[in-house]
Amino acid sequence: MKTLVRLLIAAAVLATVAVVWQIASAHVAHNLLLSDLREATAQIGGRIGLDAPSTEDDFKNLVIKRAADHGIVLTPDQITVERIQSNDDSTWGLKVSTTYDVAIGFFGITYPMHFTASASHA
Repeated sequence: MKTLVRLLIAAAVLATVAVVWQIASAHVAHNLLLSDLREATAQIGGRIGLDAPSTEDDFKNLVIKRAADHGIVLTPDQITVERIQSNDDSTWGLKVSTTYDVAIGFFGITYPMHFTASASHA
């Protein structure tokens, strides 16, 4: 009987560790994506008028690639890109946001964790 109780306790501890690992990994990936979004929106050249602004699709593809680098699967329809003009219209900024779910599995049950990432720089 003691052995069975010990096995059940060990299984519960391992299951808890597995779920905590999945949740922590999802949050780390989200924070890395958020950092990448902040970097992408802070492109100096476009803001000071040195470069021609990239297209909305270019920014979406960049976000998809960076998300994939962190194990996050995004589609273009999950990403919103908005241009922000300055008051004098000589410079521009960018706002990028995305919404996605990460599936957390536990004994065959899947729970979706919802994440929203947004960054802007004007």
